[in-house]
Amino acid sequence: MVSARFAQRKVILVGQSWGSLLGVYAIKRHPGLFHAYVGTAQIVSIPATITDLARYARQKAAEAGDQVTLDALDAAAALPEPANLGAMRKASSKWAASDTDLPYTKVIDDFRGRPPYPAGDVADWVNGVNFSGNTVGPAMITMDMRRLGLDMPVPFFVAQGRDDHITGLNQPGAMPTK
Repeated sequence: MVSARFAQRKVILVGQSWGSLLGVYAIKRHPGLFHAYVGTAQIVSIPATITDLARYARQKAAEAGDQVTLDALDAAAALPEPANLGAMRKASSKWAASDTDLPYTKVIDDFRGRPPYPAGDVADWVNGVNFSGNTVGPAMITMDMRRLGLDMPVPFFVAQGRDDHITGLNQPGAMPTK
């Protein structure tokens, strides 16, 4: 356990992306282990995030005259739930990263490169992403932080980009206020 390794009774928990979902559940379930929680790329609800991303992608595609994306979004919206979520995410992918995300996505793309991935750190990272998506992904779709309420048992901080349409804290009503 981290607290034992660092000889601390409590630690500050930082959750990023899907780890932010796990982090919030951890502080709600075991608050005595933590001084505080810091979320970055904080996910609130995967379905709401994908819906927000599709709205954002539709706006950007319309501005750019990107009919291919608009048609793909229309086709995805016509699918029944939850099949529409994957289709909306795929149709929105061209517009997922805002201009302010591009330096970060370039770092990831430069690290990852293109298949086939060499053995070592890149292959381990890609395999970890795939494993997480396949094993944790189905449960993540059902998680909705709004159902947990606003009473957080430890100090709760979120560092989030204004234009983050990938993780979804910017969707309307994502985090209700007291």
